[in-house]
Amino acid sequence: MNSQEAGQPVQENTHTVPGEGSDRVLLSTHPEKLSFAFKYFLAFTPCILVGVSILARYFLDIIFRTFSTAVTSSITNPLGNSLAVSGTSAIIPGSLSNLGSSLAYGTNVTILLIAPIGIFIIFAVIGWSMRSTEMWTSVTMTLILSGITGLLLVIMTGTGGMQDNFLLYLEWIAFLVQPFCIIATVIALLWLEKFRKSLQYTITDQGIWFRGGVGKKQEHLVLHSEIGRVVLEQNFFGTRHNFGTVIPVSSTPWGDETSFRGFGATGQKDNFGGGILFAKSRHEASRSPLDCLFGIPNPRAAQKILTEVISRRGTHEAEQVLYLKKISERGINGPAFGEQNVPQTASSGVTEHTKTDPDMTEPQKRTAPDNETVNTGDVVTRVNGPDPLATTTTAPTPGIREILPVKQIKNSPKPTIPPAESIPDLIKKLAELRDEKIITEQEFEAKKTELLKRM
Repeated sequence: MNSQEAGQPVQENTHTVPGEGSDRVLLSTHPEKLSFAFKYFLAFTPCILVGVSILARYFLDIIFRTFSTAVTSSITNPLGNSLAVSGTSAIIPGSLSNLGSSLAYGTNVTILLIAPIGIFIIFAVIGWSMRSTEMWTSVTMTLILSGITGLLLVIMTGTGGMQDNFLLYLEWIAFLVQPFCIIATVIALLWLEKFRKSLQYTITDQGIWFRGGVGKKQEHLVLHSEIGRVVLEQNFFGTRHNFGTVIPVSSTPWGDETSFRGFGATGQKDNFGGGILFAKSRHEASRSPLDCLFGIPNPRAAQKILTEVISRRGTHEAEQVLYLKKISERGINGPAFGEQNVPQTASSGVTEHTKTDPDMTEPQKRTAPDNETVNTGDVVTRVNGPDPLATTTTAPTPGIREILPVKQIKNSPKPTIPPAESIPDLIKKLAELRDEKIITEQEFEAKKTELLKRM
C-alpha cells in the first residue's frame, strides 16, 4: 500500500509536511502502477499502427494495381485486339503511350501517403483531441523521426529527378517507421513512469494538494469549501486490486470539461441540401491525474475522509449562521428592534437558569411580555452541545456552554445602546457569510439596515 493513511480517526492524525504550514495531513498517497495500465497500452500505439499500415498497404496495393491495370487496358485497347495490333498508334495519341508508368507512379505515391503517413497523422490528431499525451506524442515522434531521417538519406543517396526522389522519400518513411516506433514507445513508457512517480496527493485540514509533472511542474490546492461532492470510480481491475479514482467535484469551474456527443446526416442535390443533427453537451469533472486522485490505493478510505471533512464543515457553517442570527435576535450586543423602535423578545431553544442553580433543577424563568424587558442580570443561559462558532475540525467536546448574562433595564422605553465598534464587526461577519454564499444578499441587506439603525 502506497498511502500513509492513519488507522485512527481523522482528528488524531496530526503530522505535517512542508508546504501545508500547520495543517494536519489526513492522507498522503500517489497512483498505483496498475492504474496506468491503459496509458501504458496507449504508448504502444505507433507499434500497432505499423502493423496496421503494413496490412493496409498490402490490400491497397492489390486494389490499386487491379484498378490501374483495368484502366490501362481499356484505354490502350478500346476496340479489340485485332485493331490494337494493326493500328494502336493511329488511335491512341503519343502522350498516352506512357500511361501505364504514370498510373504505376501515382498508385505507389497514393498507397504510401495513406499507409503509413495518413494513418499516423489521423491517430495523432485523435490522441491530441482526447488529451492522451502518451498516444499523440509517441505517434508524432515516430513520424517526425522517420521523416527527418528519410530526408537525410534521400539527400545523400538520391540521384533521380524530383518525382523519383519524392517516391524514394515516401519509401524511406514507410521503412523507418518500423524501428522508430520501438524507440518512440520506449521513450513514452519511460516518460509515463516518471510522470506517475511525480504525482502526489495530500489531503489536509485545509483541502487537497495536487502535485506532479515532468518538465513542467504543477501544484494547486482545492479547498474543502469548494468541493460539492466526492465521486469514486473503479474499473474491473480496480475492484479486484483495491485501487480507484476519487474525483472531488468542485462547485467552481476548476476541472470542468464540456463534451459534445451526437450523430448527424446530410444530403445535397442540385444545390439543395438538408440534414439532421442531434448533439448533447454536458459538464464533466476532469479525470486528469493532476485534477483528481487518480488510481490511488484504498480509494474508499480517501472518499470517507473527504466526505467527513466536508460534512463537518457544512454543519459548522450552518451553526455559525444560526448562532449569529440568535446573537442579533436576542440582543447579545443589544436587544433587537422591531417597528417603532420597540424591543422584541425572540424565542429560542436554549434554557435560562439562575446562577444559584448549577444543576439546572429549578424551574425555567418566566418569559416577559412583548412590551416588557427582563432583567437578566442573574440569569445564565446554558446550552448543551459544541460551540457552533468553533472552526476547528477536531471532534467536538461534549458539555455545557454558558452565555454570559446581559444587563438590561426593566420597563425602560429605550434599551441600552451597544458600543459603536461592535456593530461594524458584526456587519463584517455578515459580509463574510454573504461572500461564502451562506446567506443571501437580501438577508445581508436587511440585517445591515437593522444594525445601522442602532448606531
